[in-house]
Amino acid sequence: MRENHVKRALREGRPSVGAWLSYGAPLAVEAMTTVGFDWLTIDWEHYAFSIETVALMMMAMRGTASAPFVRVPEGTHENIKRVLDAGAWGIIAPMVNTVEEARTVVRAAKHPPAGNRSFGGGRYNASWDARPGEYNRRASDEICVILMIESPEGINNLDAMLADGGIDGIFVGPNDMLGNMGLPLATWPDAQVFQEGMQHILQTCKKHHVAAGVMCADAKSVSERIADGYQFLGLAYESRFMLHEATSEAQSVKGWQPREPEGITP
Repeated sequence: MRENHVKRALREGRPSVGAWLSYGAPLAVEAMTTVGFDWLTIDWEHYAFSIETVALMMMAMRGTASAPFVRVPEGTHENIKRVLDAGAWGIIAPMVNTVEEARTVVRAAKHPPAGNRSFGGGRYNASWDARPGEYNRRASDEICVILMIESPEGINNLDAMLADGGIDGIFVGPNDMLGNMGLPLATWPDAQVFQEGMQHILQTCKKHHVAAGVMCADAKSVSERIADGYQFLGLAYESRFMLHEATSEAQSVKGWQPREPEGITP
């Protein structure tokens, strides 16, 4: 059975950089695996595709250097069980605010006695290149559990969440955090309440030897956050990469003025 290189890097204090997937297209996923990202996260929370499509997207990552992660719509037992059975190496649970919500996520991601995940079927053996029975013995130790802290309530409860154990990383989406703080959306604002909240997350993670992570808009931001001490870094979406490059090339054509697209922000 393959080792989860992302989980190992986080445990050893090394940064791990990945990207997010929104198109629901296995061919696009396969192309993204050639870039060199440590992991790719299927954003099942916000985009309109089924669990079957999630499984096909993870099949496109099989045997590559990019570990398949899934952001579930909500950190419920059902959602977590289904993506793990489909072959996910890591789960990212959004909007975790309380200790009990954190416990639900951790228990759902681990087989007994550490959790309450059932022993069932799925394509996990193929995803991990595991021999019969090997996955059930090792999955609880190899699966990466990431919680998203996106509110002041989550910040306040973080120390108690991490004290329970079983969590490999904390991830912040700045826009949701800002929205829940009553602040305008921005990539990395100077607002004092935001900066203090992020420092609290970073220091609390260090206290419990858990990786802190954050979504970043570009490579410069990733480098800055690594220097700050963050380890689990998301570098935009595949859709942003495509639209940014397409927009740049279209606008560079001499003698032609492209029509401004409506409702699309590269």
